[in-house]
Amino acid sequence: MKLRKPPLTQPRIFDGGYEHPWYKYLNKPKPPSKEAVEKAKFKDKTFHWNRDNNIRSRN
Repeated sequence: MKLRKPPLTQPRIFDGGYEHPWYKYLNKPKPPSKEAVEKAKFKDKTFHWNRDNNIRSRN
């Protein structure tokens, strides 16, 4: 007995302007401000690098 094979590709739902009914009820997040991005940057305060003169620069 042969079973019907499902299609190999999924139907495209994003190309046709499909909008899910729940999308209008979602509260989308606002992008962070420039100040918030600067404040959130990681600063390693445990590492201190003194540039040695033994190391050649790439210039």
